[in-house]
Amino acid sequence: MARSGSGNLLDFILLALLLGGRAVGQNASWPLLKVGPECITAVYFFHEYSATVSYCGGYQMMEVEVKLRLPTSAAHERLCGILAAHHRRTHLQENLFFDSPEAKLASNLAALRLRFYDLDSRCILGLKSKPRIYAGISRIEEQEEPIDPAVGRQCAAEPWRLLEIESSDIIKRVKGEFGVDAEGLVCLGGFRNVRGVYEWNGLTLEIDETLFSFGTSYEIECESSEPDRAKKLLEELLTSHGIEFRYSEASKFAIFRTGKLPD
Repeated sequence: MARSGSGNLLDFILLALLLGGRAVGQNASWPLLKVGPECITAVYFFHEYSATVSYCGGYQMMEVEVKLRLPTSAAHERLCGILAAHHRRTHLQENLFFDSPEAKLASNLAALRLRFYDLDSRCILGLKSKPRIYAGISRIEEQEEPIDPAVGRQCAAEPWRLLEIESSDIIKRVKGEFGVDAEGLVCLGGFRNVRGVYEWNGLTLEIDETLFSFGTSYEIECESSEPDRAKKLLEELLTSHGIEFRYSEASKFAIFRTGKLPD
């Protein structure tokens, strides 16, 4: 997993110290510091992921990942077979999305999501905003919090309950930044996803089979602090095995909202 962020200097120092302590605890390295004309960046390398934190004058957490679409189930099955020796685990995910009746989140390019894992073994509340995707590389602001799966199910059945989670920084943002409060939330529906996780060539690959009500799509996702390098490695892997692919042009949520699979 790769995360990048920017923030005020105090946030940067605190988060850098936190990650540094985690690095020592996992016998990983202290950060590689990169000083640029506009930002100071600390890059940490753990056993299964990297974390990147930057001070650039304003705070945000950014998810950066390569997204490549596989056009057919045959291409998906072939790739999974090629990578079988590198398979680590498979997750069954259920994704549900919420917005105000006036679509205040969507109108601000934001999405509020509950994600249930593996038959409700865990649940993650997430808020994504300001998506950008170009040439197979996606960048999106992301914030996530774990919640009790039972509470998550109650919120799925009665979305107004989400706004009652007073301890949630995400809900505070939904109310304060996006102005969702008295009018409440509605559930927009969602989709299921089967995610195979593979460790290959120093990358963590997530190979998705996403089941929408209107069809099934297949995609490779790879979070990386070096997305251009990761994309090149993936393109070489797919091309060398004759597997057709395309750059993803939209997120799964965007596809869900259009109600139509990409051409």
